[in-house]
Amino acid sequence: MNVLAFDTCLGAVSAAVRRRGAAGEVLCEAFELRTAGHAERLLPMIAEVMEEAAMGFKDLDRIAVTLGPGGFTGVRVGIATARALALAAGKPAVGATSLAVMAHRARELLGEAAKGRRLVAAVDAHRGALYLQSFPPGTTDAGPALLLAPQEAAQWVGRRVGRGVGQDGAIIVGSAAAGLA
Repeated sequence: MNVLAFDTCLGAVSAAVRRRGAAGEVLCEAFELRTAGHAERLLPMIAEVMEEAAMGFKDLDRIAVTLGPGGFTGVRVGIATARALALAAGKPAVGATSLAVMAHRARELLGEAAKGRRLVAAVDAHRGALYLQSFPPGTTDAGPALLLAPQEAAQWVGRRVGRGVGQDGAIIVGSAAAGLA
């Protein structure tokens, strides 16, 4: 399955083309840190990864986009772009939270170290708050993403995780991981 995926929710813009198969081959990906200008950069970045992957939109099976949480404008830019491309190409659009995507990638990178452990994705939401979402072992069914003050987030993780953070407990990933742990 050929997938174009992109994210504009937080402090970056990213796009990737992936061919799903036995190896889940990533053909091309791009990432740029950005505090503003997501809309101006997203479509040129999509064109670049599609060209580098030697794919046209007709070759895609679906378009994937992050749905938040994140900055309102960035989330809106990503969803509107996914909808427009899906309509124009006649392909389905699918979405996932930015935190679910982060947790999924962390599981891939951590491999055995994450097996059987809960992952908590936590990012700085600015203005003294954190976005966080908890992912039980072996599932992406995490319930809604939360917006909490740091103290509330630490208490929530403490109640939710139970066994603690560390070797046998949860793994916390994301820009707010160190502070939350």
